[in-house]
Amino acid sequence: MAEGDTEAGRQVALGGRHTLEIRREDGADVVTLLAPDGRACLSIEVGEGGPVLRLEGTATLRLGGALRVDAERLELHGRSGVALTSGGAMEVSAEGDMVTQGLRQRITSSRGDVQVEANDDLRLDGERVLVNC
Repeated sequence: MAEGDTEAGRQVALGGRHTLEIRREDGADVVTLLAPDGRACLSIEVGEGGPVLRLEGTATLRLGGALRVDAERLELHGRSGVALTSGGAMEVSAEGDMVTQGLRQRITSSRGDVQVEANDDLRLDGERVLVNC
């Protein structure tokens, strides 16, 4: 067994007392970045289903340029919430139908108008429709 090899796989010492571990697990190859306390920070598992990236704890992706994600279908899920923010303008568009749903919904313009346009009918349906109140 070579230096850095263990029964579990190969380990490489990194700066900041981190360790890179490479092992085979249940038919997949796994590369794991371990923190100094031994917990997994980042894992990449490569198996028959393709690569799976796992991040543990709080993670930040910081780029100096643009980030583009292109996928056949994209799903984002936050177990306790999701926040989208922008330091500039934000645009949300869809070539198909757009549906928003929530327990309650609020549209607020902190400065300026709210403009609603429809190419066809505009419908408001509520138990009560309150205007200017």
